[in-house]
Amino acid sequence: MTTLSPSFAADTPASRITQPSAPAHILATIRSFLMLLWLEIRRCQGYWLVPVMIGGGVYAPSIDHLPEIVLWPEMSVATLQAYVVVGPLAAALAAWLVDRERRRRMRSLVSSMPGSGFQRDMLALGAASI
Repeated sequence: MTTLSPSFAADTPASRITQPSAPAHILATIRSFLMLLWLEIRRCQGYWLVPVMIGGGVYAPSIDHLPEIVLWPEMSVATLQAYVVVGPLAAALAAWLVDRERRRRMRSLVSSMPGSGFQRDMLALGAASI
């Protein structure tokens, strides 16, 4: 952060008195993103259901007890069975997580963060893509 002397500050517009340097601005954006990501991780119940989905995906192909020699058609059917089990579980988990803010009567945490609307949208997009 660069600051100007008080005598010079009286003659300059307010926008030029303090200007964040580029690395400090980038670091602040990264820090805000990591704080938002940590809040989402702490509030998320979905991480407890991921082992259930993995277990269902592993168990579904073994229902038919695949033989020792696995051929392509059997492996394709086993993969489709895993998708049949894991797909609805993943959709239910996504619906549960999307609706949690309305259930808790909370607004989005992203709208309470400092910065422009574009920065908040990019942070939310980045957090959602991870």
